[in-house]
Amino acid sequence: MLIRPLSAADLPAVAAIQASCYPPELLEQAECFAAKIAFSPASHWLAERDGEALGYLFCHPWQGWHPPDLDSRQLYWPQPQAAADCFYLHDLAVAPSARGLGVAEQLIDTALSWARAQQLPRAMLIAVGRAPAFWQRHGFVAERNGADLRKYGASELMSRTL
Repeated sequence: MLIRPLSAADLPAVAAIQASCYPPELLEQAECFAAKIAFSPASHWLAERDGEALGYLFCHPWQGWHPPDLDSRQLYWPQPQAAADCFYLHDLAVAPSARGLGVAEQLIDTALSWARAQQLPRAMLIAVGRAPAFWQRHGFVAERNGADLRKYGASELMSRTL
């Protein structure tokens, strides 16, 4: 399995994996992902084997405790990026055919290593549905800070120290 930087050329594969993993109300458009790539080109990854996309992870530097809106193309990005005080794991998805292969773990390890190299002190994410238990196994804990998560449905804001 190869973990490599994700590019705009990968967005059709991302869309297919996303559609196989999330309900329609949580799907994001390609323009949203393209905006994330443009902001932080080095902090998104694709897992593939023999040219087949197995999973992806979109992440980016962020600031504060209020996560970005779902499917937003006009995000407030920390300016300059040096002002970022956390690493936001925005979207992790693994194709159903690739589950059980360790794809998620390799993507997460790659992302957190990158964030540590950038000297970001913490990571943050929104865990949707039944995902909180998964993220707890990766050291994340639930946060109670009043962030508006209504667009995410049943979800929890979670973080961990890097």
